[in-house]
Amino acid sequence: MKLSILAAAAAVLLFGTAARAETLLFPSDEPVASITFPGTWQATENESGIEGFSPDETISFYVDVATDKTSDKIVEDGIDFLAENGVTLKEGSMTESKSTVNGMEMEVIGWEGTDAAGPASIVLAFLAPAPDKILMITYWGTQGEEQKYGAEVDSIVNSIKPAR
Repeated sequence: MKLSILAAAAAVLLFGTAARAETLLFPSDEPVASITFPGTWQATENESGIEGFSPDETISFYVDVATDKTSDKIVEDGIDFLAENGVTLKEGSMTESKSTVNGMEMEVIGWEGTDAAGPASIVLAFLAPAPDKILMITYWGTQGEEQKYGAEVDSIVNSIKPAR
């Protein structure tokens, strides 16, 4: 009996910890937003925001913080970042839409394209968690794999909230 209780407790600790979601406030020195990644994803703070990757690294998800003073270059910077990471945008494939995430207006620009693994879906999205701050989401995923992680990506996007 004691052994089965210990085994059950060990299983809860082992598997419960592995799947635990991680909420990050960023930037850590002066947080403007929070985001939650599934426990199976690799997520860390970088010099400009947050980066996260699916367990098999077929999905890349970045959130960068910009000020309203640097917003005029933000799309250009996003496209440059994609190119630096080997992502190519297919000419004529751009789409635009708007959405709302936790009360924040979000503008979304999407493309078809390619990355090192082949055909990819690419997104740049923008929302403002504070009057003078802009978040830029940069996402790309291998086509076919993005359906596998669709619910998790939706959950990540919908977890973005202004810092309190």
